Amino acid sequence: MPVFNDGNRATINKLEGKILATPNLIESDKLDAAYVNAIRDGLSDYNQSKIGLPGGVPLVIAAEDPESGIIVGGLIGSTVHAVLYVEQLFIDDAHRGTGLGARVLAAGEEAARRRGCRTAVLWTATFQAPAFYERRGWEAFGEVECAPPGEKVIFLRRCL
Repeated sequence: MPVFNDGNRATINKLEGKILATPNLIESDKLDAAYVNAIRDGLSDYNQSKIGLPGGVPLVIAAEDPESGIIVGGLIGSTVHAVLYVEQLFIDDAHRGTGLGARVLAAGEEAARRRGCRTAVLWTATFQAPAFYERRGWEAFGEVECAPPGEKVIFLRRCL
C-alpha cells in the first residue's frame, strides 16, 4: 500500500502489485496520521497475508489524578505476535518513588498477558531507568552508545 504525494495530502493507493510511478520520499518531523496509518496498515496487511497474524494493537495505560483529571504518567506500547512492545513509560516528578511507575508497568504487562503475549521488550537510556526495570525482572540483552557521550541505550526483555 504505497503512499504517494499528490501535492498536499498523502493518498493511499492499493496498486495490486503494479508500480505506477517512482514514489516520492517525504521526510517529516510530525506524525501525519495519513502517513502513519498507511505504513502501519500496509505492514499489518503484509503480516496477515504471510503468517495470518495482523499488525500491532495499541496499548495505553494512563495514570490520572482523581481530583484534577490530569494525566501524571503512563505507558504507551503495542502488542503484536505475542510480544508487548513498550514504547514509552513516563511518571511525572511529583509521583516518582511512590510506586506508581511499578503499578503502571505491571498493568501494562497484565494487559499484554490477557492479549496472549509471552514476552515484553523495551529500551531505555542509562540516564533514565534501567535499574527500575531490572528490579522488576527485566533483563538487558543489548546496548548501543548514544548521546551525550558516555550514555547508552539499553534493550531489555521480560518473559510474561
